[in-house]
Order: sequence, then C-alpha cells, then structure tokens
Amino acid sequence: MNHNILRVSSEPKVIGVNNGIYQIELDKSCFSDYKELERFKLGFPEDSTIDLNYPQPLIYKVLKKAKLTDFMGYSQYLKGVPFVLSGKAVNVFKEFSLKEHSLIEITLRENQDVCYYLFRYPFTENSKINFEESVFYTQIPGQDKVYHKIHDEDEFRAFWKQNALWKAEKFVLDEAEAKYDCIRLRIGGVFISERLQKAIETSNLIGQNIPRTNAPFITFS
Repeated sequence: MNHNILRVSSEPKVIGVNNGIYQIELDKSCFSDYKELERFKLGFPEDSTIDLNYPQPLIYKVLKKAKLTDFMGYSQYLKGVPFVLSGKAVNVFKEFSLKEHSLIEITLRENQDVCYYLFRYPFTENSKINFEESVFYTQIPGQDKVYHKIHDEDEFRAFWKQNALWKAEKFVLDEAEAKYDCIRLRIGGVFISERLQKAIETSNLIGQNIPRTNAPFITFS
C-alpha cells in the first residue's frame, strides 16, 4: 500500500480566505514584546517530545471571513508543527499508528468553545529515503518532465541547489516505516496511509487536500 500526500486546503471556498495559506494567526498579545515572540518562534523545539515554556494558553486570532475547518494552516510558522487539527480530527488520528508526537491545545480568541491543537509531529530523516529508487524530475511549463537519477542524499543536495523547483513522483522508504499511518518527510511534506485517508474521508473532515493525480506518494522497499 502507498501513502498519499496530505496538504491543508488552500481553496477560498473551503477556508474562507484568499491568502491560500492560513486561517488563524498567533495573537501577539500572548507575549510581553516582540523580542519574546521572536524567542518563542526561534526556540520552538523541532522535537515533539520536548516540553515547551510558552504562554498559557496560546491564543490565535481567526482571520476575517476565515472558516474553521478540521485541518488548518496557521501563522506564525513553527517548524515542528505541519498544521492545526480540530478535536474531531485528533480523535480520528489517534486510532492509527503514529510516531511519538504531542498536541498543544490552543484558544481561538473569537470562538473559545471549540478545541484546536497544534499537531507536533516528527520528521522522518532523509537517511530513511532510498534515493536511488525514488523518482525525481523537473518540468518547464508546457514541456515534458525531465527525470533525474539520484543515488544518495549528497547527490540530492547538489541536485536541489541547481534545481530549486524540483518535484518528486514517489519517495521510497525503508520497509520499517510502513507500520506508521502518518509520515512527515523533511523534503516532501506529510503523507498518510490509505486506511487513514479513508477514515478522514468517512469522518467528513474538512480542510484537507489529498490530491488524486500528479502528486507524490510514498512506497516502501
């Protein structure tokens, strides 16, 4: 079975705003001044198991016209958090095999009756990727794909420097990673198993974008 990429929706009809990125933003009033806010952002640990020293509670403002969905983009960006989940979405995810992670409950200033969480989820390191079996390409609009054979991580780094707009058709990971229903690649985003995808769709969770075509996926060797 493959794992398909999971993105937060950028559709204005779904998220209510036209920025294509996020619906909520961190309320700066949580912090005493700009320097404290910067220290929080820069010092936010990538490791989801590390406890935080942060204002209680973290308060987020809902942008004008934004809709509250089960998956939400947010600002200010925190490296350890791919997106925000509703309580309903958290209940779906917890039924599946996840890597060690943590949740930070946040307060929405405009609607304090709903539960939302920063989803702190660890990266799968590039060392778990079989670069030689993975498929990478570049493409100029209107032209065919140009495929690039990459043998290892060092070669990938050199390729990335020369091709900032590279894309992947598939990532091949160690078979040991297949036991997880959610995988977050440093170079690819968040991917979910087909059974977690089915649960998301069956539960009618909104705010997610799981492309059906022309999107990278994960398989295992």
